[in-house]
Amino acid sequence: MLQAQSMKVGFVAYRDFGGESGDWGSELHKVLPFVDASDVSMKNFCNRLYTGGGSDCEDVIGGMDAALKLPWSEDCGTKLIFHIADMPCHGREFHNISYDSHPNGDPQGRTPKELFSRLREKGIQYYFGKIGSETDLMIQKFSALYGEAITEFDVKNVVNIKDSVITAVSNSITASVSSSQRAVGVARALRAVTLHPAKPNWSTLPEVEGNFVSYEFPARIKDIKDDVALKRKKSKSATVKIAPNPFGKGAERIAFYGKDVSVYVEKENSAKKKSGSSSSETPVKLLRKDEEIVAKEYLHVGKGMNTAKRYELSNQMQTVAAYLAQEFVKDLKVRAGISKTIKFIKIRTLYLSGTPARFMSCERCFAPTDKFVRFSNNAGYQLMEDKALKAGVSVEFVQLVTAFSHWTYKATKKFLMVVDLEGVVAQIAKDGKTGVLLTDPAIHCEDRTRYGPMNHGPGGMKNFFATHKCNEFCKKLGLEGFV
Repeated sequence: MLQAQSMKVGFVAYRDFGGESGDWGSELHKVLPFVDASDVSMKNFCNRLYTGGGSDCEDVIGGMDAALKLPWSEDCGTKLIFHIADMPCHGREFHNISYDSHPNGDPQGRTPKELFSRLREKGIQYYFGKIGSETDLMIQKFSALYGEAITEFDVKNVVNIKDSVITAVSNSITASVSSSQRAVGVARALRAVTLHPAKPNWSTLPEVEGNFVSYEFPARIKDIKDDVALKRKKSKSATVKIAPNPFGKGAERIAFYGKDVSVYVEKENSAKKKSGSSSSETPVKLLRKDEEIVAKEYLHVGKGMNTAKRYELSNQMQTVAAYLAQEFVKDLKVRAGISKTIKFIKIRTLYLSGTPARFMSCERCFAPTDKFVRFSNNAGYQLMEDKALKAGVSVEFVQLVTAFSHWTYKATKKFLMVVDLEGVVAQIAKDGKTGVLLTDPAIHCEDRTRYGPMNHGPGGMKNFFATHKCNEFCKKLGLEGFV
């Protein structure tokens, strides 16, 4: 059961050699030993910190050394360091900055290699909060020492820090449990990627042939519980262009710009049908799509990491979530007389021919004006209403999404819950009204063998209720007290 019995946090603040003055006095580091996550001393500690330092490079090595010297418990199931930095460590090989007061590295002789060796011995996972490009070379070098590409989170905007840390903790717990459950470990590594945020010049990219695969909705909720296989739709030929480099990266997947340029047959319009024209009298008209898409691949490489089965599982999960969203909207209309739209974006598995074959998850591209919102994750986090207002998101939609998660739990009789809900608030309803369009859900399920590693089972559902407060949608659907 992926449920944290307790969580402790520590904090190490570091600066640079030559900055020993002011509030810090002669100290290079400020250290808060591990305390309960809810302990007010963490907030008080952070409030007393002041920035400062010497050259552009910082005493990163000393800070990591201090973090490794904290009293890490041998009995702790999950251990991680979330490192936030805007400048690299000392040593010419780790940066391209013109000036470094210690170009040969740490003046005390400590090396990143030794530190990452200690980190691995202690079973600590390492994540990095990126503020700017100055640390790129350092993280590239650190990844080689760590043994896999280090997962980075963009925390230049401070509002991203909390969600990034929560995601890192959630992924670490999942990795720890998955590792302990495997009798024989599967070798896997994070692929090294270079992000290109700009859209490519489509005219220069080759067309690639393949097939789209998608699934029919389940016939009823009972079929989901009974694990009735989803019916696969007839595959469709695909012609696409895929950008050579991803534009975005999450903890599990990387995202590429793509363009669907498949050829299709125009359907006979209603006017021809009414006139009685037969299909033999109507010439076949071939058209070519020109639709922007997003194609996603798993970040990890290794045996079983990028198989068709894994991509189709993601496809099936979103299909199940989309069906439940459809039933939720119906129930809301019938039982409460409320007309609201919440749906999941259509997802297809894209098989690209070639040697080797390539698999991707494919979905439509959100509009540039759409504001992406994370309403919840799979570790109990839910967007607070006050933060939603600050982000320009209606509280009503936050309540709608969290009520949907609660509803899936009751509708399936405590068997599963759809969580990790993120997407956009936009005009998606047929009547032009605003609704919520979601993507990439996770599913907690009583059956831990289903829905992949992000399924935290009954513990994940319990974590949801630890932070969930029933709202008006919950009340009108009779969800209050159903835990």
